[in-house]
Amino acid sequence: MNENSKALYRDLVEGKIIPEIKEDEDSDLTTEEIDLIGSHLDKETEDLNHSIENEDCTLIRTQTRKKRTERYK
Repeated sequence: MNENSKALYRDLVEGKIIPEIKEDEDSDLTTEEIDLIGSHLDKETEDLNHSIENEDCTLIRTQTRKKRTERYK
């Protein structure tokens, strides 16, 4: 995965997902828990990126990219 795509996912997590969690008035999450969620999302994205980079089968790479994209809709 290229650096632009990685930056896009990182920006999405930091710029949209985490702020929406913080603004949710019904949320009882602490700042530490929100940060943990962000870290988990980063790790999951990196794992998917690693799988894509190391997969030889084009079909599986495509399916993994789709899975990665679906997580951020």
